[in-house]
Amino acid sequence: MNTDGSNVEIVESTKFLGVHLPENLTWSLNISSITKKAQQCLYFLRRLRKAHLPPPILPTFYILSILSSCITAWFENCTISDCKTLQRIVRTAEIIRVSLSSIMDIYSTRSIHKANSIRTELSSGKRKDLSEFDQGQIVMARRLDQSISKTAAHVGCFQSAVVSIYQKWSKEGTMVNQ
Repeated sequence: MNTDGSNVEIVESTKFLGVHLPENLTWSLNISSITKKAQQCLYFLRRLRKAHLPPPILPTFYILSILSSCITAWFENCTISDCKTLQRIVRTAEIIRVSLSSIMDIYSTRSIHKANSIRTELSSGKRKDLSEFDQGQIVMARRLDQSISKTAAHVGCFQSAVVSIYQKWSKEGTMVNQ
């Protein structure tokens, strides 16, 4: 395909930010990937259970992070079959004594958390252009090895802003946009 004089490759699917996006814009490929990752982790937990060891906390959080990865983007549009597949993963985890909420509860919790963070961001005034003074404070604090979280709290901005401003300063020697 040719767009504005550039050749654009047509693909059946792509992976963007860890989410599988097929050309037909369904979520089944993404759900299959999530299911495969979760089943691999559950296999490891089953082996530990057979050895009569308690499930470690890290794989428990790993399963939850797999199931909830970008869930606010895809859950509302996945098929009933896909939802049942994910819920089977949750039930299997419970059999292995890994306590997880239902897939619907995971979605609800993440959606509420996302909505609250957006509301907080909009009402707190943190989403703003930082003054040159604030940007200078960020650079100085980071050069003095102050943590990203402490720097963000001190200046009143997000941690991502601290990272991007310091990276820009490190690469270009300036914080000001040209």
